[in-house]
Amino acid sequence: MSQGKLSFWQAVAMAVGTMIGASIFSIFGEGVKIAGNGLPIAFFLSGLYALMVAYSYAHFGRKLVSNAGPI
Repeated sequence: MSQGKLSFWQAVAMAVGTMIGASIFSIFGEGVKIAGNGLPIAFFLSGLYALMVAYSYAHFGRKLVSNAGPI
């Protein structure tokens, strides 16, 4: 793998990590109250969104190299 590129599995890991950290542990109860039976669809859509965010973050991070990290 060439340096600076995000592999498919790395992007998947970032998306799953985002979903676990932000969705499942912190707002699962609220999600059930709000979405009800639509909760699996909401989690699927949030996973797609997280994947897009992770891809764009990695893509722009490769283009805009900085020693300050995400700042």
